[in-house]
Amino acid sequence: MGVSAEFLARVQQGEEIFTNVPGTFANESYKTRLPGLVRDVVTNNRSRFSAKQCERLLNLVADMINDAVIPMPSQYPEQAAKSPTSAQWEELLAGKGYTWQNSPWFLGEQYMFHLVLLIAEYYTTCIDPFHPSKVLELAEVTPWALLQTAVGMSAQEEASSQSHHDQLKRFMKLCLWGNKADGCYKEVKDTISGADASLVFDDELLLVDHSDKVISYLEQKAIKAGDAKKLGVQYINDNCGTELLLDLALADHLLAHNWCGKVTLNVKVEPMYVSDATEADVHEHIAEMQCSTRTPEVQALGKRLAGYVQKEQLVVRPDIFWNRYTYYWEMPMELQTRLANEATLVIIKGDLNYRRLLGDRLWPPSTPVEEAVPYFAAAFVSFRTLKSNPVVGIPKEMVDKLEKEDSKWRYNGKRGTIQSVLTPAPLSDNRDHFSAKQSKRLLELADDLINNAKISLPSQYPEQAAKSPSSAHWEELLAGKDYTWQDSPWFMVEQYIFHLLLLMTDYYDTGIDPFRPSYVDVKAFGKDAELKQESPWLLLQTAVSLVSQKGESPQTHHDQLKRFMKLCLWGNKADGSNQKVMDTMNVTDTSLVFDDELLVVDHSDEIISYLEHKAAETSGPKNLRVEFICDNVGTELLLDLAMTDYLLTHDWCGKVTFNVKAEPLYVSDVMIPDVHEYIAEMQRPTRTPEVQELGKRLAEHVRTQQLVIRADDYWNMYTYYWEMPTELQTRLAKEATLVILKGDLNYRRLLGDRMWPPSTPVLDVMPYFPTAFVAFRILKSGLVVGIPEETVERLEKDDPDWRYNGKRGTIQSVLKAAPQL
Repeated sequence: MGVSAEFLARVQQGEEIFTNVPGTFANESYKTRLPGLVRDVVTNNRSRFSAKQCERLLNLVADMINDAVIPMPSQYPEQAAKSPTSAQWEELLAGKGYTWQNSPWFLGEQYMFHLVLLIAEYYTTCIDPFHPSKVLELAEVTPWALLQTAVGMSAQEEASSQSHHDQLKRFMKLCLWGNKADGCYKEVKDTISGADASLVFDDELLLVDHSDKVISYLEQKAIKAGDAKKLGVQYINDNCGTELLLDLALADHLLAHNWCGKVTLNVKVEPMYVSDATEADVHEHIAEMQCSTRTPEVQALGKRLAGYVQKEQLVVRPDIFWNRYTYYWEMPMELQTRLANEATLVIIKGDLNYRRLLGDRLWPPSTPVEEAVPYFAAAFVSFRTLKSNPVVGIPKEMVDKLEKEDSKWRYNGKRGTIQSVLTPAPLSDNRDHFSAKQSKRLLELADDLINNAKISLPSQYPEQAAKSPSSAHWEELLAGKDYTWQDSPWFMVEQYIFHLLLLMTDYYDTGIDPFRPSYVDVKAFGKDAELKQESPWLLLQTAVSLVSQKGESPQTHHDQLKRFMKLCLWGNKADGSNQKVMDTMNVTDTSLVFDDELLVVDHSDEIISYLEHKAAETSGPKNLRVEFICDNVGTELLLDLAMTDYLLTHDWCGKVTFNVKAEPLYVSDVMIPDVHEYIAEMQRPTRTPEVQELGKRLAEHVRTQQLVIRADDYWNMYTYYWEMPTELQTRLAKEATLVILKGDLNYRRLLGDRMWPPSTPVLDVMPYFPTAFVAFRILKSGLVVGIPEETVERLEKDDPDWRYNGKRGTIQSVLKAAPQL
């Protein structure tokens, strides 16, 4: 599950939940809930545990309540040596000095259950310390009453005219609310207890319901496959007991009603969180259903499930990854690949799995789930009863209402969500390019980013570094700093990742651009991928349709250029290193909305007046020179070329220069070959006549040197624009009437990647640029200046993510050149 540096940086910006805030759910858990669970382990295992084991467990209870230092696994060396996860815990905790009530909540909570296994000597005895609790639940009336609800519901539906779709929808909701039965959260579990237990389908408590969308997805996949039996559904399970019984009832419904041909249950290898399902639990539950004391309907269900297991239509797969303290973007490649290849749909159950999806961070609740989880290797749906604070995908007005009505709505277990992302992330897009060694290096780099390893130096790849024009610069910047990936300047480390990719993939020997995959069916990655989509060409058609005949009034001439400038701005949404923003550019017709409410600053009129004034000063526009400092290929480059043609053919200037990168950077940044390729692509016979004519004109502009493409190593360097080499400053000052800076990276370089007060005047921040310039920029990072204070206040209120969600743009200029030395 490859994730971008930008995504990881955004996750890190989110608030991590710590246990040190009195009165919070996380803090109170260590004073009451978790100590109570460990006491229950002692009570339920008195006959199985030694006095020493019971004493150690009760000492753990006291330590949590009294906020003692968290002990290391190495305090239990014999057990730790036998555990597949203790070494990871030792590494995570060493030197941190965490206490139970001053540590990351997700880490401390999960580690506590591992510590119970060490203290209980599980790795010697294999005695599940939580098994008595599991047995007690199966001895209660509640699980079986609720399972009878499920099988009774199935029987009623068979006899009714209820649609196949609606039947599955009710089962999905039953499966969701079964997640209330959580052995480590008794207060929620007790809400569905008793002989008359029932699960009310209260849609007011279902905050998000993607069930219709998920069912339609399965229907479409079955049609495409030609047979639903070719589809595979995989669970990532949560609790046994009531929840597992209802999960198994849904699995039976999926198989018996031809929704899929195989169901896989991904379960824990070892006990965890009191009631988390293991392989032994699944088989025990199926056996329990077949006991003579069960109703005939439940016995029949158990026999069907046993038959599915025998035929391998129902497969139970334990994997130690599900027990590890990791987030889901850290999933091992072999597990990612299995899910991508075998799972039509993954059903992710419960609160722990949801927290792993979100990095256990407090994202703004209204963040779209696709934005918070852009990386999962298969289509998935999450069934989750809310039992902890992290949540996304909730409309803002609903959040406001819930905060007012129920301050504990995020964790009191009353409400649920069925949330899906049905477009899987690609596993890899360079399988044809890279050797196994190169791929291994890149996957190790991905692990290093996630695990906050020390940043490697270019000199670790001496042959490649010796051939690179920028490696020496990076070596000097990084040597002796001991930076780690998650403790370093963001702008620096983000840019260095892309340089490191070139070193690792032997770019300076092969010349292979790692962001240009070789195969043609890529949908979400790479320079070639975007050109194969319809959207860029429809937007280019919009551009060529804007052009009117010459000889119109000056005002029309002015307005045409203004519209081209806005088109050129919004084209910056098409950024290969920010797929979420890029996807908002996909269109199905030739329209593009020019929403001036989303244009936070617009200096376009001043820029056009400036060009008109300069043309008058210099005896005509043919003497004017416009230079682009380019950003992305794809849609953005196509629209930049369209504006270039307009500037040249409508007498706004006599020459345009494209300043582009000398080597690949930031996935989709422009290089010289890209420009020529795009001009050639426009001239293909499959393009519209208008686009073909545009391509021919651009080719002629290149031939006559009215359009010049210049690469310079400087554009790939980690520098700010006040550090521009003197020779480049001098050239821009002498040759450029106006410089057009495109995109977010260039804007960050203008600002020194610093968080200036947003209302700071642009000229105060950028007084040094050697010539007049305008920055066309979609807001994709937190930095911004030149925004009136009242606008900032309104935006902060209306949309807390306005600085980086890619919805808004700015056209900002400084039309007075700095004095030259």
